Amino acid sequence: MKSITDYLVAEDKMRLDRYVRSILPGVPQALVEKLLRKGEIRLNSSKALASSRVQRGDTVSIRNVDKIASRSKEAKEVHDDALLRLVSDNIIYKDENIIAINKPAGVNVQGGTKVSISLSDLLNKIIPGEQLHIVHRLDRDTSGVLIIARGQSIARILSEELRFRRVRKEYIAVTKGVPAFSKGEITMPIYCKKQSGVGETLIPKEAKTVFSVLQSSKRHAVMLLSPVTGRKHQLRIHLSQFCCPIIGDTKYSKDTEVQQHNSLHLHAFRTSFQLFDREIVIKAPVPEYMTATINELFDDATDVLSFTCD
Repeated sequence: MKSITDYLVAEDKMRLDRYVRSILPGVPQALVEKLLRKGEIRLNSSKALASSRVQRGDTVSIRNVDKIASRSKEAKEVHDDALLRLVSDNIIYKDENIIAINKPAGVNVQGGTKVSISLSDLLNKIIPGEQLHIVHRLDRDTSGVLIIARGQSIARILSEELRFRRVRKEYIAVTKGVPAFSKGEITMPIYCKKQSGVGETLIPKEAKTVFSVLQSSKRHAVMLLSPVTGRKHQLRIHLSQFCCPIIGDTKYSKDTEVQQHNSLHLHAFRTSFQLFDREIVIKAPVPEYMTATINELFDDATDVLSFTCD
């Protein structure tokens, strides 16, 4: 027998799907929409769309709440296990002080309001019994080298190295457009949002990216990038300003060719730094979708692929 639980709405003008997820934390959006279509979730006894707005005093009725919550918990555990296996399979370096992974594109490093699971949520499971710390970030859609410290003291040392710009990070990008010079620097400021008493203002911040062209044709390039500063989305913004948007970057380019690729072609290729007087260099081979694009765009990509996949 199906049980029905009624919830009296105290909020005004909230979307129905968001209201359901607020009372059933962890329930995936796709499951909420499916239950609404089947009539398992109703608004004032009637079927309703996910985009419907609830009003104070409305009644939201949900059938088999306990079963839904149980299914959501099981789905989350499966998702967690799958992500943990993915991370474990992509460990590319490990010693007594650090672990490095070749982070796949699409994996969130840290949590947020729209993030159901992130790498930081699983740190205590990568090496059970150890206190691991992520010391820097990679955007969700950027793949490549991610350093994890094995202990608080190592995390502090690496954070200090990053703060004083003693960690060299190099990225590979495939771009639509070719720079006028084979190597150089991009020093255009990046505008960052800042809250003030009169609202939100844009403040120009110093930004510097060193680049070299590894291979080019008339319309495309493979570039090696090294950010000197660490502004949010710095490489993506700089290359867009430089009329060389990164393929797959739908946020900073409206070019149809750039947008037709599902994946951002930006990869954290190599990271090097000193730790206890020892030089550490960690390289992560570029993902297959980037090598496929490079082969598609260039007649002979042997040299650049040898460099990026070594």
